[in-house]
Parts: sequence; C-alpha cells; structure tokens
Amino acid sequence: MTYAMTFDNSWELMSEDEMYDVNGGLYLDQSTVDSLLMGIIGTVVASPYGISGVALLVKGSAGYIVSALGSLGPVGLVIGVLGSAYVVAHATEIAEALVTASIHRKGIDLNFGWKWGIIPWIVFSART
Repeated sequence: MTYAMTFDNSWELMSEDEMYDVNGGLYLDQSTVDSLLMGIIGTVVASPYGISGVALLVKGSAGYIVSALGSLGPVGLVIGVLGSAYVVAHATEIAEALVTASIHRKGIDLNFGWKWGIIPWIVFSART
C-alpha cells in the first residue's frame, strides 16, 4: 500500500501590501501619497520645500483634522484634537516620509504599535 500527500489548491498568493495589513500596518501607495502632497503643499514635488518646509505645512494642516472630525459630534471632536496633536508632534517624521516618497516615487509604510503597552505609536517610513 502506498500513501500520497495531496495539497489543497484553494490557497492564494498574498501581495506584500496585504502582508502589511496582517502585521498591523498599512501601505500608502504612490497615488495616495500624491493626493496627500497635493492637499498639504499643492504639488507632488516636495523636494523644493525640504523636510522642514513640508513639516511646517503638515503642522498647519492639522486644524483640518479637527474640523473634519468635529462634525461627527463630541467623540469626533476628541478624536480630532488627539489626532491633530499627534500630527503636530510628529510633523517632521511625516514630512520626511512624504519628501522621501516624493523623490523616489514610492509609497509610505505606516506601522502601528504600543510603547510600554499603553502609548500608541505610528512609524512613517518611505520605501526606497
């Protein structure tokens, strides 16, 4: 008597973007990065502004988060204020990822986690 092993053929290949979603992250593709740059600085070419220039404009756009989420009521307002505070505090990191992604014409990886089990953090890194 012989035994044979068979494999199930119902599996699918997973793209790299889907793997990031499984691992608690998110990938912003180039078109999404271009949309963010258009909204923040008005062009998709961020290199003339430099990281400090884009960071200043990122800080300036943080008020939009409050106004957009504030229309959802008190909970939206609280989330908007916290989100704006996070954007202002991490504007340089966000700007560095945007400028690098603009230069290399690639997307940005966002990874989420917790520091000391209680403080949420987000890491912005451009693919090069």
